[in-house]
Amino acid sequence: MTPTWLTDALQKRFDELTQQANGDPKIKRTNEQTRQALEHIEAQIEQEGRNAFLQWEEQWFYAQTVEKEWYYAKGVRDGVQLILSLTKDAPV
Repeated sequence: MTPTWLTDALQKRFDELTQQANGDPKIKRTNEQTRQALEHIEAQIEQEGRNAFLQWEEQWFYAQTVEKEWYYAKGVRDGVQLILSLTKDAPV
């Protein structure tokens, strides 16, 4: 079980990285292309299909966020374990 303070710190760092990523030109360009593609799809489907698609899209984005947060937290834990194992027998 991850301590609450570590979970909070990881969430804060993840939020900071998200802000930085949103300023990256390549990510901005990709997000804009994705937004345009989505607008094209939405213009092509009827209201009932649009509502179903929007529900799916919302769930998909949530799932992507949960997965990215998991990868980030796992990477931090792996890094801490690596540092601890490398320094365990190191002279002080």
